[in-house]
Amino acid sequence: MSEKTLGERAIILMVGRVVAVVVGIATPMVLVRVFTQTEFGAYRQINLAVMTVIGILAFGFPQSLFYFFPKYPSRRRTFVSQALFSQVIFGCIFLGITLFTGEALARFFKHEIFLIASPLIGGIALFQMTRSIMESLLIVEKRVAWASLYIVLRDVLRGLALVIVVLTARSLIALVYTLLIFEGVAFSVVILYSAIRYHIFRFRFSKDDFREQTRYSVPMGIGKGAADLTERLDQFLIVDRFTPADYAVYSQGAFPMRFFNIPHQSIFDIVIPNVVTLIKDGKRDELIRFWHDLVSKLAVITIPVVVLSQVVGVDAMVLLFTEEYRFSGALFQVYVFVLLRYLTAYAVLPRSYARTRLIMKSTFAALAVMLVAGWLGTVYFGMFGTVSAMLLSQYLHGFIQLQSGRRDIGLPWKQFLPWSNIFRTAGVAVAAAILPTVAALVIPSMIGRLAVCIPVFVAGYLAGLRLTGVYDWYHDPTVRKVLIRYLPFLSRSKNSELR
Repeated sequence: MSEKTLGERAIILMVGRVVAVVVGIATPMVLVRVFTQTEFGAYRQINLAVMTVIGILAFGFPQSLFYFFPKYPSRRRTFVSQALFSQVIFGCIFLGITLFTGEALARFFKHEIFLIASPLIGGIALFQMTRSIMESLLIVEKRVAWASLYIVLRDVLRGLALVIVVLTARSLIALVYTLLIFEGVAFSVVILYSAIRYHIFRFRFSKDDFREQTRYSVPMGIGKGAADLTERLDQFLIVDRFTPADYAVYSQGAFPMRFFNIPHQSIFDIVIPNVVTLIKDGKRDELIRFWHDLVSKLAVITIPVVVLSQVVGVDAMVLLFTEEYRFSGALFQVYVFVLLRYLTAYAVLPRSYARTRLIMKSTFAALAVMLVAGWLGTVYFGMFGTVSAMLLSQYLHGFIQLQSGRRDIGLPWKQFLPWSNIFRTAGVAVAAAILPTVAALVIPSMIGRLAVCIPVFVAGYLAGLRLTGVYDWYHDPTVRKVLIRYLPFLSRSKNSELR
Protein backbone atom coordinates (compact mmCIF):
# COMPACT_ATOMS: atom_id res chain seq x y z
CA MET A 1 0.00 0.00 0.00
CA SER A 2 1.38 3.42 -0.91
CA GLU A 3 2.13 5.89 1.84
CA LYS A 4 -0.80 8.09 2.73
CA THR A 5 -0.67 11.75 1.72
CA LEU A 6 -0.35 14.52 4.27
CA GLY A 7 -4.03 15.40 3.93
CA GLU A 8 -5.13 11.80 4.36
CA ARG A 9 -3.10 11.43 7.55
CA ALA A 10 -4.54 14.65 8.97
CA ILE A 11 -8.12 13.59 8.23
CA ILE A 12 -7.66 10.08 9.65
CA LEU A 13 -6.13 11.43 12.85
CA MET A 14 -8.83 14.10 13.09
CA VAL A 15 -11.60 11.49 12.75
CA GLY A 16 -10.12 9.41 15.55
CA ARG A 17 -9.82 12.39 17.85
CA VAL A 18 -13.33 13.60 17.04
CA VAL A 19 -14.78 10.18 17.89
CA ALA A 20 -12.80 10.16 21.13
CA VAL A 21 -14.04 13.61 22.14
CA VAL A 22 -17.64 12.70 21.31
CA VAL A 23 -17.23 9.97 23.89
CA GLY A 24 -15.68 12.57 26.18
CA ILE A 25 -18.78 14.74 25.82
CA ALA A 26 -21.10 11.77 26.36
CA THR A 27 -19.53 10.95 29.73
CA PRO A 28 -20.42 14.32 31.37
CA MET A 29 -23.94 13.93 29.93
CA VAL A 30 -24.29 10.99 32.31
CA LEU A 31 -22.42 12.58 35.20
CA VAL A 32 -24.55 15.75 35.32
CA ARG A 33 -27.65 13.57 35.59
CA VAL A 34 -26.26 11.52 38.49
CA PHE A 35 -24.18 13.97 40.53
CA THR A 36 -25.21 17.29 42.04
CA GLN A 37 -23.66 20.43 40.55
CA THR A 38 -21.27 20.59 43.51
CA GLU A 39 -20.12 16.98 43.02
CA PHE A 40 -19.79 17.41 39.28
CA GLY A 41 -17.90 20.65 39.84
CA ALA A 42 -15.45 18.81 42.10
CA TYR A 43 -14.93 16.16 39.41
CA ARG A 44 -14.20 18.88 36.84
CA GLN A 45 -11.79 20.50 39.31
CA ILE A 46 -9.87 17.22 39.61
CA ASN A 47 -9.56 17.13 35.81
CA LEU A 48 -8.44 20.76 35.84
CA ALA A 49 -5.69 19.99 38.36
CA VAL A 50 -4.44 16.94 36.44
CA MET A 51 -4.42 18.57 33.00
CA THR A 52 -2.68 21.70 34.30
CA VAL A 53 0.07 19.66 35.97
CA ILE A 54 0.59 17.58 32.83
CA GLY A 55 0.95 20.70 30.71
CA ILE A 56 3.51 22.24 33.06
CA LEU A 57 5.63 19.21 34.00
CA ALA A 58 5.97 17.63 30.54
CA PHE A 59 8.62 20.27 29.69
CA GLY A 60 8.08 19.75 25.97
CA PHE A 61 9.71 16.31 25.70
CA PRO A 62 6.71 14.56 24.03
CA GLN A 63 6.39 17.42 21.52
CA SER A 64 10.14 17.32 20.81
CA LEU A 65 9.64 14.00 19.00
CA PHE A 66 7.89 15.84 16.16
CA TYR A 67 11.17 17.70 15.59
CA PHE A 68 13.90 15.14 16.35
CA PHE A 69 12.23 12.03 14.93
CA PRO A 70 12.27 13.18 11.26
CA LYS A 71 15.54 15.12 11.61
CA TYR A 72 17.73 12.40 13.18
CA PRO A 73 16.50 8.95 12.06
CA SER A 74 19.57 7.13 13.37
CA ARG A 75 19.12 8.46 16.93
CA ARG A 76 15.43 7.80 17.39
CA ARG A 77 15.82 5.26 20.19
CA THR A 78 17.75 7.79 22.25
CA PHE A 79 15.27 10.61 21.83
CA VAL A 80 12.26 8.37 22.45
CA SER A 81 13.84 6.89 25.60
CA GLN A 82 14.79 10.30 26.94
CA ALA A 83 11.29 11.66 26.32
CA LEU A 84 9.65 8.67 28.00
CA PHE A 85 11.86 8.47 31.09
CA SER A 86 11.70 12.23 31.61
CA GLN A 87 7.91 11.96 31.94
CA VAL A 88 8.21 9.13 34.45
CA ILE A 89 10.70 11.08 36.57
CA PHE A 90 8.69 14.33 36.54
CA GLY A 91 5.49 12.43 37.28
CA CYS A 92 7.03 10.63 40.25
CA ILE A 93 8.25 13.93 41.69
CA PHE A 94 4.73 15.36 41.47
CA LEU A 95 3.26 12.19 42.99
CA GLY A 96 5.56 12.60 45.99
CA ILE A 97 4.43 16.21 46.43
CA THR A 98 0.72 15.29 46.36
CA LEU A 99 1.18 13.02 49.38
CA PHE A 100 1.36 16.17 51.52
CA THR A 101 -0.99 18.62 49.78
CA GLY A 102 -4.46 17.24 50.49
CA GLU A 103 -5.49 19.93 52.97
CA ALA A 104 -4.19 22.78 50.82
CA LEU A 105 -6.04 21.47 47.75
CA ALA A 106 -9.25 20.98 49.75
CA ARG A 107 -9.11 24.60 50.94
CA PHE A 108 -8.43 26.02 47.49
CA PHE A 109 -10.99 23.93 45.60
CA LYS A 110 -13.51 24.16 48.46
CA HIS A 111 -14.34 20.45 48.50
CA GLU A 112 -13.37 17.71 50.96
CA ILE A 113 -12.84 15.11 48.20
CA PHE A 114 -9.31 16.49 47.76
CA LEU A 115 -8.35 15.33 51.25
CA ILE A 116 -8.59 11.78 49.94
CA ALA A 117 -7.94 12.32 46.25
CA SER A 118 -4.70 14.32 46.41
CA PRO A 119 -2.28 11.34 46.00
CA LEU A 120 -4.69 9.78 43.48
CA ILE A 121 -4.41 12.95 41.42
CA GLY A 122 -0.62 12.54 41.53
CA GLY A 123 -0.88 8.98 40.25
CA ILE A 124 -3.29 9.92 37.47
CA ALA A 125 -0.98 12.75 36.37
CA LEU A 126 2.06 10.41 36.34
CA PHE A 127 0.29 7.85 34.17
CA GLN A 128 -1.24 10.41 31.78
CA MET A 129 2.05 12.25 31.28
CA THR A 130 3.76 9.03 30.23
CA ARG A 131 1.00 7.59 28.07
CA SER A 132 0.88 10.83 26.03
CA ILE A 133 4.11 9.59 24.41
CA MET A 134 2.19 6.78 22.68
CA GLU A 135 0.11 9.04 20.50
CA SER A 136 3.14 11.14 19.54
CA LEU A 137 5.12 8.04 18.58
CA LEU A 138 2.43 6.62 16.31
CA ILE A 139 2.04 9.97 14.56
CA VAL A 140 5.74 10.58 13.91
CA GLU A 141 6.05 6.96 12.74
CA LYS A 142 3.33 7.88 10.18
CA ARG A 143 1.15 5.07 11.52
CA VAL A 144 -1.73 7.50 11.71
CA ALA A 145 -4.49 4.92 11.31
CA TRP A 146 -3.10 3.09 14.35
CA ALA A 147 -2.84 6.37 16.24
CA SER A 148 -6.48 7.10 15.44
CA LEU A 149 -7.54 3.59 16.53
CA TYR A 150 -5.51 3.89 19.74
CA ILE A 151 -7.15 7.22 20.61
CA VAL A 152 -10.65 5.88 19.94
CA LEU A 153 -10.18 2.65 21.92
CA ARG A 154 -8.52 4.45 24.82
CA ASP A 155 -11.23 7.08 25.22
CA VAL A 156 -14.15 4.76 24.50
CA LEU A 157 -12.98 2.23 27.10
CA ARG A 158 -12.31 4.96 29.63
CA GLY A 159 -15.73 6.50 29.03
CA LEU A 160 -17.44 3.14 29.42
CA ALA A 161 -15.55 2.42 32.63
CA LEU A 162 -16.48 5.77 34.14
CA VAL A 163 -20.15 5.51 33.16
CA ILE A 164 -20.46 1.96 34.56
CA VAL A 165 -18.89 3.00 37.87
CA VAL A 166 -21.04 6.14 38.12
CA LEU A 167 -24.28 4.28 37.42
CA THR A 168 -23.47 1.48 39.85
CA ALA A 169 -21.53 3.09 42.71
CA ARG A 170 -22.79 6.69 42.34
CA SER A 171 -19.67 7.74 44.20
CA LEU A 172 -17.20 10.49 43.30
CA ILE A 173 -14.24 8.82 44.98
CA ALA A 174 -15.01 5.56 43.14
CA LEU A 175 -14.85 7.56 39.92
CA VAL A 176 -11.39 8.87 40.82
CA TYR A 177 -10.10 5.37 41.64
CA THR A 178 -11.44 4.16 38.28
CA LEU A 179 -9.51 6.90 36.50
CA LEU A 180 -6.34 5.91 38.33
CA ILE A 181 -6.69 2.22 37.41
CA PHE A 182 -7.49 2.93 33.77
CA GLU A 183 -4.59 5.34 33.32
CA GLY A 184 -2.30 2.80 34.96
CA VAL A 185 -3.26 0.24 32.32
CA ALA A 186 -2.68 2.80 29.53
CA PHE A 187 0.72 3.59 31.08
CA SER A 188 1.66 -0.10 30.95
CA VAL A 189 0.74 -0.29 27.26
CA VAL A 190 3.08 2.60 26.42
CA ILE A 191 5.97 1.09 28.34
CA LEU A 192 5.47 -2.28 26.66
CA TYR A 193 5.24 -0.77 23.15
CA SER A 194 8.35 1.36 23.66
CA ALA A 195 10.30 -1.57 25.08
CA ILE A 196 9.44 -3.82 22.12
CA ARG A 197 9.86 -1.29 19.33
CA TYR A 198 12.66 0.96 20.66
CA HIS A 199 14.31 -1.23 23.33
CA ILE A 200 14.15 1.68 25.76
CA PHE A 201 15.73 -0.32 28.58
CA ARG A 202 18.86 -0.89 26.48
CA PHE A 203 19.58 2.66 25.40
CA ARG A 204 22.82 4.29 26.53
CA PHE A 205 22.54 7.73 28.00
CA SER A 206 24.32 10.37 25.94
CA LYS A 207 25.04 13.70 27.56
CA ASP A 208 25.25 15.44 24.18
CA ASP A 209 21.95 14.00 22.92
CA PHE A 210 20.21 14.84 26.18
CA ARG A 211 21.59 18.37 26.11
CA GLU A 212 20.40 18.85 22.52
CA GLN A 213 16.91 17.53 23.26
CA THR A 214 16.73 19.58 26.45
CA ARG A 215 17.72 22.79 24.67
CA TYR A 216 14.83 22.29 22.27
CA SER A 217 12.31 20.84 24.71
CA VAL A 218 12.64 22.87 27.89
CA PRO A 219 12.09 26.39 26.48
CA MET A 220 9.21 25.09 24.37
CA GLY A 221 7.93 23.05 27.32
CA ILE A 222 8.06 25.99 29.69
CA GLY A 223 6.26 28.02 27.06
CA LYS A 224 3.69 25.30 26.51
CA GLY A 225 3.23 24.84 30.24
CA ALA A 226 2.70 28.55 30.65
CA ALA A 227 0.35 28.45 27.66
CA ASP A 228 -1.67 25.65 29.24
CA LEU A 229 -1.75 27.59 32.50
CA THR A 230 -2.81 30.74 30.62
CA GLU A 231 -5.58 28.83 28.85
CA ARG A 232 -6.82 27.48 32.20
CA LEU A 233 -6.11 30.50 34.38
CA ASP A 234 -9.64 31.75 33.80
CA GLN A 235 -10.91 28.52 35.34
CA PHE A 236 -8.63 28.90 38.37
CA LEU A 237 -9.96 32.43 38.85
CA ILE A 238 -13.49 31.00 38.89
CA VAL A 239 -12.42 28.29 41.36
CA ASP A 240 -10.92 30.94 43.62
CA ARG A 241 -13.92 33.29 43.65
CA PHE A 242 -16.88 30.96 43.20
CA THR A 243 -18.18 27.63 44.52
CA PRO A 244 -17.66 24.17 42.93
CA ALA A 245 -21.26 24.34 41.67
CA ASP A 246 -20.52 27.65 39.92
CA TYR A 247 -17.35 26.16 38.49
CA ALA A 248 -19.40 23.26 37.08
CA VAL A 249 -21.45 25.76 35.07
CA TYR A 250 -18.41 27.72 33.88
CA SER A 251 -16.36 24.67 32.98
CA GLN A 252 -19.14 23.28 30.81
CA GLY A 253 -19.12 26.52 28.86
CA ALA A 254 -15.46 25.91 28.08
CA PHE A 255 -15.68 22.12 27.74
CA PRO A 256 -16.88 21.92 24.09
CA MET A 257 -13.75 23.81 23.06
CA ARG A 258 -11.84 20.54 23.37
CA PHE A 259 -14.08 19.14 20.64
CA PHE A 260 -13.48 22.09 18.34
CA ASN A 261 -9.72 22.13 18.97
CA ILE A 262 -9.44 18.61 17.57
CA PRO A 263 -9.20 19.41 13.83
CA HIS A 264 -6.56 22.05 14.38
CA GLN A 265 -4.37 20.02 16.72
CA SER A 266 -4.57 17.01 14.40
CA ILE A 267 -3.47 19.12 11.44
CA PHE A 268 -0.64 20.77 13.39
CA ASP A 269 0.73 17.43 14.58
CA ILE A 270 0.79 16.13 11.02
CA VAL A 271 2.16 19.18 9.19
CA ILE A 272 5.00 20.24 11.50
CA PRO A 273 7.37 17.38 10.49
CA ASN A 274 6.68 18.22 6.84
CA VAL A 275 7.31 21.93 7.37
CA VAL A 276 10.57 21.09 9.14
CA THR A 277 11.61 19.09 6.07
CA LEU A 278 10.72 21.93 3.66
CA ILE A 279 12.72 24.38 5.75
CA LYS A 280 15.70 22.00 5.96
CA ASP A 281 15.64 21.51 2.16
CA GLY A 282 15.41 25.27 1.50
CA LYS A 283 12.16 25.04 -0.51
CA ARG A 284 10.82 28.49 0.36
CA ASP A 285 8.35 28.89 -2.52
CA GLU A 286 6.85 25.47 -1.84
CA LEU A 287 6.67 26.33 1.85
CA ILE A 288 4.75 29.55 1.12
CA ARG A 289 2.25 27.71 -1.10
CA PHE A 290 1.83 25.03 1.53
CA TRP A 291 1.32 27.69 4.23
CA HIS A 292 -1.38 29.57 2.27
CA ASP A 293 -3.22 26.35 1.50
CA LEU A 294 -3.06 25.30 5.15
CA VAL A 295 -4.49 28.58 6.47
CA SER A 296 -7.20 28.65 3.79
CA LYS A 297 -8.42 25.18 4.78
CA LEU A 298 -8.23 26.00 8.48
CA ALA A 299 -10.50 28.97 7.80
CA VAL A 300 -12.99 26.64 6.10
CA ILE A 301 -13.06 24.49 9.26
CA THR A 302 -12.95 27.22 11.90
CA ILE A 303 -15.17 30.09 10.82
CA PRO A 304 -18.43 28.10 10.40
CA VAL A 305 -18.06 26.64 13.91
CA VAL A 306 -17.89 30.14 15.40
CA VAL A 307 -20.86 31.35 13.36
CA LEU A 308 -23.10 28.32 14.00
CA SER A 309 -22.35 28.46 17.73
CA GLN A 310 -23.98 31.88 17.90
CA VAL A 311 -27.20 30.37 16.55
CA VAL A 312 -27.49 27.08 18.45
CA GLY A 313 -24.95 27.27 21.30
CA VAL A 314 -27.40 27.71 24.18
CA ASP A 315 -29.90 25.12 22.92
CA ALA A 316 -27.13 22.57 22.35
CA MET A 317 -25.79 23.06 25.87
CA VAL A 318 -29.23 22.60 27.45
CA LEU A 319 -29.88 19.47 25.38
CA LEU A 320 -26.55 17.92 26.37
CA PHE A 321 -26.32 18.93 30.02
CA THR A 322 -29.88 19.81 31.19
CA GLU A 323 -31.54 23.14 31.92
CA GLU A 324 -29.25 23.72 34.94
CA TYR A 325 -26.45 24.48 32.50
CA ARG A 326 -28.25 27.03 30.28
CA PHE A 327 -25.85 29.77 31.39
CA SER A 328 -22.99 27.55 30.20
CA GLY A 329 -24.31 28.00 26.67
CA ALA A 330 -24.11 31.78 26.90
CA LEU A 331 -20.52 31.52 28.15
CA PHE A 332 -19.68 29.13 25.33
CA GLN A 333 -20.92 31.61 22.71
CA VAL A 334 -18.18 33.98 23.90
CA TYR A 335 -15.57 31.30 24.57
CA VAL A 336 -15.80 29.94 21.03
CA PHE A 337 -14.20 33.08 19.55
CA VAL A 338 -10.83 31.83 20.77
CA LEU A 339 -10.96 29.43 17.81
CA LEU A 340 -10.30 32.26 15.38
CA ARG A 341 -6.64 32.31 16.39
CA TYR A 342 -6.27 28.69 15.26
CA LEU A 343 -7.15 29.47 11.64
CA THR A 344 -3.81 31.30 11.38
CA ALA A 345 -1.86 28.14 12.40
CA TYR A 346 0.14 30.52 14.59
CA ALA A 347 2.24 27.79 16.29
CA VAL A 348 3.36 25.87 13.19
CA LEU A 349 6.15 28.11 11.89
CA PRO A 350 7.79 29.00 15.24
CA ARG A 351 7.90 25.32 16.23
CA SER A 352 9.21 24.32 12.80
CA TYR A 353 11.95 26.98 12.92
CA ALA A 354 12.77 25.90 16.50
CA ARG A 355 11.91 29.34 17.93
CA THR A 356 11.29 27.79 21.31
CA ARG A 357 12.49 30.80 23.29
CA LEU A 358 10.14 33.06 21.35
CA ILE A 359 7.27 30.66 22.11
CA MET A 360 8.19 30.82 25.79
CA LYS A 361 8.32 34.63 25.81
CA SER A 362 4.99 34.96 23.99
CA THR A 363 3.40 32.65 26.51
CA PHE A 364 4.63 34.59 29.51
CA ALA A 365 3.40 37.81 27.94
CA ALA A 366 -0.06 36.25 27.54
CA LEU A 367 0.10 34.90 31.09
CA ALA A 368 0.89 38.37 32.47
CA VAL A 369 -2.03 39.88 30.57
CA MET A 370 -4.35 37.12 31.77
CA LEU A 371 -3.32 37.59 35.40
CA VAL A 372 -4.13 41.30 35.37
CA ALA A 373 -7.08 41.41 32.97
CA GLY A 374 -8.52 38.15 34.30
CA TRP A 375 -8.51 39.32 37.91
CA LEU A 376 -10.05 42.69 37.02
CA GLY A 377 -12.59 41.13 34.69
CA THR A 378 -13.66 38.51 37.24
CA VAL A 379 -13.99 41.02 40.08
CA TYR A 380 -15.96 43.63 38.16
CA PHE A 381 -17.81 41.67 35.47
CA GLY A 382 -18.06 38.12 36.81
CA MET A 383 -17.77 35.13 34.52
CA PHE A 384 -18.17 37.12 31.31
CA GLY A 385 -15.28 39.33 32.36
CA THR A 386 -13.15 36.22 32.93
CA VAL A 387 -13.93 34.86 29.46
CA SER A 388 -13.20 38.21 27.79
CA ALA A 389 -9.80 38.43 29.49
CA MET A 390 -9.01 34.90 28.35
CA LEU A 391 -9.75 35.88 24.73
CA LEU A 392 -7.47 38.92 24.98
CA SER A 393 -4.54 36.90 26.34
CA GLN A 394 -4.94 34.12 23.77
CA TYR A 395 -5.03 36.54 20.84
CA LEU A 396 -1.86 38.21 22.13
CA HIS A 397 -0.19 34.80 22.47
CA GLY A 398 -1.08 33.89 18.90
CA PHE A 399 -0.11 37.28 17.42
CA ILE A 400 3.43 37.24 18.83
CA GLN A 401 4.11 33.77 17.41
CA LEU A 402 2.49 34.69 14.10
CA GLN A 403 4.73 37.75 13.83
CA SER A 404 7.78 35.54 14.38
CA GLY A 405 6.63 33.13 11.67
CA ARG A 406 6.06 36.01 9.26
CA ARG A 407 9.61 37.25 9.76
CA ASP A 408 11.08 33.77 9.34
CA ILE A 409 9.23 33.15 6.11
CA GLY A 410 10.05 36.67 4.86
CA LEU A 411 6.67 38.05 3.79
CA PRO A 412 4.79 41.29 4.55
CA TRP A 413 1.46 40.99 6.35
CA LYS A 414 -0.49 41.59 3.15
CA GLN A 415 1.04 38.48 1.57
CA PHE A 416 1.61 36.39 4.69
CA LEU A 417 -2.00 35.25 5.11
CA PRO A 418 -4.53 34.45 2.34
CA TRP A 419 -6.79 37.32 3.39
CA SER A 420 -9.12 37.02 0.39
CA ASN A 421 -9.92 33.37 1.13
CA ILE A 422 -10.44 34.10 4.83
CA PHE A 423 -12.94 36.91 4.23
CA ARG A 424 -14.76 35.03 1.49
CA THR A 425 -15.13 32.03 3.79
CA ALA A 426 -16.50 34.29 6.52
CA GLY A 427 -19.00 35.77 4.06
CA VAL A 428 -20.24 32.31 3.07
CA ALA A 429 -20.63 31.27 6.72
CA VAL A 430 -22.56 34.41 7.68
CA ALA A 431 -24.85 34.05 4.65
CA ALA A 432 -25.49 30.39 5.52
CA ALA A 433 -26.52 31.44 9.04
CA ILE A 434 -29.29 33.84 7.96
CA LEU A 435 -32.01 31.24 7.42
CA PRO A 436 -31.15 29.22 10.57
CA THR A 437 -31.24 32.43 12.63
CA VAL A 438 -34.74 33.21 11.39
CA ALA A 439 -35.80 29.61 12.08
CA ALA A 440 -34.41 29.81 15.62
CA LEU A 441 -36.59 32.85 16.30
CA VAL A 442 -39.85 31.31 15.12
CA ILE A 443 -39.57 27.63 16.14
CA PRO A 444 -40.76 27.23 19.78
CA SER A 445 -39.31 23.76 20.44
CA MET A 446 -35.64 23.43 21.38
CA ILE A 447 -35.34 20.05 19.64
CA GLY A 448 -37.07 21.49 16.60
CA ARG A 449 -34.68 24.43 16.46
CA LEU A 450 -31.64 22.18 16.59
CA ALA A 451 -33.11 19.71 14.08
CA VAL A 452 -33.72 22.50 11.57
CA CYS A 453 -30.91 24.99 12.17
CA ILE A 454 -27.89 22.68 12.11
CA PRO A 455 -28.61 20.77 8.86
CA VAL A 456 -29.83 23.92 7.10
CA PHE A 457 -26.65 25.76 8.05
CA VAL A 458 -24.37 22.88 7.05
CA ALA A 459 -26.11 22.43 3.69
CA GLY A 460 -26.07 26.16 2.98
CA TYR A 461 -22.43 26.50 3.96
CA LEU A 462 -21.21 23.55 1.87
CA ALA A 463 -23.23 24.72 -1.12
CA GLY A 464 -21.91 28.25 -0.68
CA LEU A 465 -18.30 27.07 -0.65
CA ARG A 466 -18.76 25.34 -4.00
CA LEU A 467 -20.90 28.00 -5.67
CA THR A 468 -18.57 30.85 -4.74
CA GLY A 469 -15.45 28.87 -5.62
CA VAL A 470 -13.97 29.35 -2.14
CA TYR A 471 -13.38 25.62 -1.75
CA ASP A 472 -14.64 22.83 -4.00
CA TRP A 473 -14.65 20.23 -1.26
CA TYR A 474 -16.52 17.67 -3.37
CA HIS A 475 -13.71 17.37 -5.91
CA ASP A 476 -10.83 17.79 -3.48
CA PRO A 477 -8.66 14.71 -4.20
CA THR A 478 -7.69 14.18 -0.57
CA VAL A 479 -11.25 14.41 0.73
CA ARG A 480 -12.63 12.11 -1.95
CA LYS A 481 -9.85 9.57 -1.56
CA VAL A 482 -10.43 9.30 2.19
CA LEU A 483 -14.21 9.17 1.80
CA ILE A 484 -14.01 6.49 -0.88
CA ARG A 485 -11.64 4.42 1.25
CA TYR A 486 -13.93 4.47 4.28
CA LEU A 487 -17.30 4.84 2.49
CA PRO A 488 -16.92 2.41 -0.42
CA PHE A 489 -20.30 3.17 -1.98
CA LEU A 490 -18.90 6.53 -3.12
CA SER A 491 -16.54 4.73 -5.44
CA ARG A 492 -19.52 3.81 -7.62
CA SER A 493 -20.33 7.47 -8.21
CA LYS A 494 -19.70 8.49 -11.79
CA ASN A 495 -18.34 11.76 -10.45
CA SER A 496 -15.57 10.00 -8.57
CA GLU A 497 -12.21 10.87 -10.07
CA LEU A 498 -10.32 8.44 -7.87
CA ARG A 499 -12.25 5.26 -8.46
